[in-house]
Amino acid sequence: FNQHQPEFENSTKILTDDILNPMRQMRPSNCDKRSHGHLFCIGGSRNMPGALLLTVRAALRSGVGLVTAFAPESVASQFAAAAPEAMWVPWPETPDGGLSLEGQHLLREKISHATALSTGPGMGIERETQILLREILKETDLPMVIDADALQPEIVKILKGPAVLTPHLGE
Repeated sequence: FNQHQPEFENSTKILTDDILNPMRQMRPSNCDKRSHGHLFCIGGSRNMPGALLLTVRAALRSGVGLVTAFAPESVASQFAAAAPEAMWVPWPETPDGGLSLEGQHLLREKISHATALSTGPGMGIERETQILLREILKETDLPMVIDADALQPEIVKILKGPAVLTPHLGE
């Protein structure tokens, strides 16, 4: 038993109309997924692909309407099978497995559909990938979540629009 863990009450919870009605009111019944935002997630690398998958799954659970994930081409099809509710776009890779500048056109072709952008998880700090990220951020003022490897001073200085930075103690 870990003394630092909080103790949780062991009880059964029953979902009643009193509990569910406020949640039912969150979204009108005549809306669809396009009414609740379209998040673009950019991240991952051949060496750290799972961080992007975790980000996409968290975004899907959060209630965002649509998620498009730009993933290293070596893992995109595996991720599409693991989280088919997201749209997966294979991104060309650098020789070391990072996101290549060559794929920037993929984002440019679709960015007008996005309402927010998330970037950083698993990207690594390879020079070409960091240049790519700076180029992307120079071209958009979308609301963003900047995480993990995207939390570099030269990246954060470029931000134009609203942003949420999510550093941990090591960052």
